[in-house]
Formats: sequence, C-alpha cells, structure tokens
Amino acid sequence: MTIQSGMPFVVPDVWHDDRFVTHPAVRFYAGHPVETPDGIRIGALCVTDPHPRGADSVDLVLLRELALSVQRELAATVAPGVAA
Repeated sequence: MTIQSGMPFVVPDVWHDDRFVTHPAVRFYAGHPVETPDGIRIGALCVTDPHPRGADSVDLVLLRELALSVQRELAATVAPGVAA
C-alpha cells in the first residue's frame, strides 16, 4: 500500500485492517515510500510496533527524512552512467 500510494501510510492496528495479513508480532505500521532518483518507487521505509498506536504517534516528517536519507544513500551507490 505504501509503495502503490506514493504517500506516507499509517495503520494504527493492522489486525483490524483487511488490507494486511495479520502477523502476531505486528499491530502498528507506518511507512514512507523510497524512490530512485528517477522517481520510481522501489520500496518503503517502515516502522512497526507489536502494540496498536494512534496514527498521530508517528512523526511523519521524521519518517520522510529517514526515507529521503535512504534514497540519497542508494543514489550514491549507483555507479556513474548506470541507470538506477
């Protein structure tokens, strides 16, 4: 869902969300997409918690900054002249 939407995605309790397969160790999910320099979404930086949390319990600005840091690191590892 995070990769498809291209936006931050927060689920306070995944056990009550039909889009998720329940997992005994995950109740809360927050993710931000990670993109190539060309804007292609290739994954997501995610945080989880074994307990449900309010949607406002995650700092979306910090999550975005961390995802952008991952993107910069990935871009820095691509050899010059090689498409990401």
